[in-house]
Amino acid sequence: MKDGGAQDNQFNDVIIQLKNLGPKTINNVWFCLDGKYYNKRRIDILKNINKNIKIVNIENIEREIKKIIK
Repeated sequence: MKDGGAQDNQFNDVIIQLKNLGPKTINNVWFCLDGKYYNKRRIDILKNINKNIKIVNIENIEREIKKIIK
């Protein structure tokens, strides 16, 4: 998939948000990132910034929410 414009800007915004999380929120953050742009490589980059974040997409968000409600 070709990188570009708005998607790269959004990805950079997510990185900035991850780096600026405070101690009260750092372990309680979910990002719903959807589309082919957010491939394994990009998700791994985000998880390397904060290993405790939860990254979901539109296909698995409901399943992940049910896991924490149980």
